[in-house]
Amino acid sequence: MDIVQFAYPFLGQAILEPNILLIQKCHYNQSVMYPLHRILVCLDLSPIDQTLMEYTAHLCKALPEAKVYFIHVSKKLEIPEEIKKMFPNVTGPADEALEKGINDEASKYFANKCDTPYEAVVKDGNETEQILKWSQVKEIDLIVMGLKKSLKGAGTNAAKITAICHASVLFVPENASFKLDRVLVPVDFSKNSAMAVDQAMALKKLGNVDVLLQNVYKVPVGYHYTGKQYVDFAIIMKHNAEKQMKTFLSAYQINEEDVTQVFNLDEDDKPADVIFTEAKVQAADMIILGSKGRTMVAAMLMGSVAVELLRVNKEIPYMIVKDKKANMGFMQAFKNL
Repeated sequence: MDIVQFAYPFLGQAILEPNILLIQKCHYNQSVMYPLHRILVCLDLSPIDQTLMEYTAHLCKALPEAKVYFIHVSKKLEIPEEIKKMFPNVTGPADEALEKGINDEASKYFANKCDTPYEAVVKDGNETEQILKWSQVKEIDLIVMGLKKSLKGAGTNAAKITAICHASVLFVPENASFKLDRVLVPVDFSKNSAMAVDQAMALKKLGNVDVLLQNVYKVPVGYHYTGKQYVDFAIIMKHNAEKQMKTFLSAYQINEEDVTQVFNLDEDDKPADVIFTEAKVQAADMIILGSKGRTMVAAMLMGSVAVELLRVNKEIPYMIVKDKKANMGFMQAFKNL
């Protein structure tokens, strides 16, 4: 009997050989399973908007079929004095004036740099509700939001929007410069992980990106009942993770030569911190994580790791990948309640 089974017989084979072969396979080399054609960029009329526009423009160079919508939601549509100073040519009705100002600003990053069409949408009301509404109206594949560390401005209600929306979400830190040479994908060998890997491999195909697959493992409570020391059991768990990674790659038809495998021990039960630290060590340009959404409750509540990464990571662009069709079905059911 395997020593991990001996310590945790109630887990059966789950910890050793997850039945991932029964999961629908992702053929990244045949088609892009989660295309990013329609992008919604959330603006709050603060300096981070310029970063979001520039980053999105660079991203669209690798997405030839993309279309971008810039959305700003205000509780009350009127033009503040500070905005008039930012856009001195803004005149007329507030929504039209702001749309013109946003389009003019976007032209600095899109005109003559990429052929991606774009347009501004300015609405009043509840920010979260409007963003969720327009993500459905425009059948959005990717929502882009800013990650603020020091810039002033309310920013978008990132956690709530991310938890409910059907689309994938990309968080761009303030002052981020676009670079996409290396992406880190944390994997736990689930279907959610496969979605994230599939998206990373699609980016690799489009832009020759190095993909690093990271598994964060830990020594389970009760290891001492086996008579093993912590260090010895950590080695056992790493070997088990390596075995699971091999099975995972085989199940989803991913060549080991196409990815770099990274294994990290989580000694403090803080996987988000381990992920962020490794991303910095590897000089990753983006972190891509698969979102939980297999049930109505799971679709409403993001996984704890996804939430924690929002808290600890304010430096590296971070994408949460969702199954758009499954989540749109959930959103429709939720609306009909």
